[in-house]
Amino acid sequence: MSTSPAVLLLAGEASGDEHAALFACALRERLPGVRVTGLGGPHMASAGVELMEGLDRLAVMGFVEVLAHLRFFRRLERRLAACWMPAGSTSWSWSTIRASTCA
Repeated sequence: MSTSPAVLLLAGEASGDEHAALFACALRERLPGVRVTGLGGPHMASAGVELMEGLDRLAVMGFVEVLAHLRFFRRLERRLAACWMPAGSTSWSWSTIRASTCA
């Protein structure tokens, strides 16, 4: 079981991707062993964030488009919960037991 800290970063659009990438780099300077996983784009990927999904799949606008992608978002939510929520929990927190299955 890993004792390294882990962080989940979520960015839903380009400026969030840039800010999260900067945050990931700064975090790694302070915590060299940190594992950073997330949802984001090319800036986060370049910063070494293990992406579970890219912005190209996350960026939808409008009620109808969201409905058209609802199945994808529900599956993604279940994947995130499986990695980041302990079994039986109703709050989001790191689950070191399931860390190896994420990303």
